[in-house]
Amino acid sequence: MAKFCENCGKPLDDNQICDCRGEKQPYFTGFNDVQPYHRMETKNNVEEKTLKKEIKIKLPPIRIPSFDTSSPRNFWASMLNNMGIGDPESNKGRCFEENDKIVPDNLRANDGEIPIRQYKFAVLRTRLMFMKAKGRLQITNKRIIFRAPGRSLAGRTLFQNEFDINQIHGLRLQRGYRFSWWNFIVHGCLFNAVFVLLAGLFMLSSVSKIIGVILFSLLGLGTFFTLPKLFPLKWILNGTAAALYAVISASGATVFLMIPAAIHIILLLISMALHCCQKDMKFLVDTASGTPSIVIDRERRRGLAGLFGAFGHSSQQGTGYREVMPDVDTERAVRELNAIISDLQTMGDLAVAKWKED
Repeated sequence: MAKFCENCGKPLDDNQICDCRGEKQPYFTGFNDVQPYHRMETKNNVEEKTLKKEIKIKLPPIRIPSFDTSSPRNFWASMLNNMGIGDPESNKGRCFEENDKIVPDNLRANDGEIPIRQYKFAVLRTRLMFMKAKGRLQITNKRIIFRAPGRSLAGRTLFQNEFDINQIHGLRLQRGYRFSWWNFIVHGCLFNAVFVLLAGLFMLSSVSKIIGVILFSLLGLGTFFTLPKLFPLKWILNGTAAALYAVISASGATVFLMIPAAIHIILLLISMALHCCQKDMKFLVDTASGTPSIVIDRERRRGLAGLFGAFGHSSQQGTGYREVMPDVDTERAVRELNAIISDLQTMGDLAVAKWKED
């Protein structure tokens, strides 16, 4: 009958003793019985090995600030680079690329491409984010290009769109006015605080109240009816005059002073309304399918959170800016673009000599 080793299970012959019995390890009965090759790893040994390990920490390279004093623009660019604002390459150039032709100054020309005309087309901005860009529209014999470089609090920005001239089916422009909540709330708080402060300081001064009222009344009327624009100034002057008239009338001087006070309040409200009317425009370049290929429109946001343009969800495709306003060449561009594109599509390069501008 076959036998097996009780220690390792090896099959054995009769009266055969297994070799593993001589190598049987002693039972652990205490620290004194532990053989040298069974050394226990104590807590102190583990801590020793941990401390002996080399700790390597990679520190970022220390950059020594440098300032370029060759010109004010280069000095400002070096300041931005030292502060880590924007990109060093884009900080070098001009922010709005003034007096540059899109092709060939900013973009390379295609094979046989000839620039025809360029327009200062739009001004884009989001005031709460300190974003502003100036958009130029250029038409060549190959394509139509809209490029709007700008700046923001975090660095330079760029919005660019272009399309093949032969695929253009039509142009659409909407230009008008919209109510600016920014002007109404932010400017309103500022201008009202200014004219209340002026009226209060004048009432506390030793100057005759009648002289002060007449002075601000004449300034308010004169600026309102003689100076174009300048609605913030008209707002402040007429507000100051109305406040002085109201305070003097309330002190019991005469009730008739409420009449000029009412006139200045009306002029104040008109100046406020005109200042809050913000120019607005929308320009679309349509393809044959009716889908716009170039969209120059403000970012429209839903809800009260989008009043200032920094919050809320966008409701449609736009430029990413809260305000899009016409520039000095917008009207001229609208009159010429359709004719130029039509001639290029029918006459080809023969229309270049007719419309090319030096």
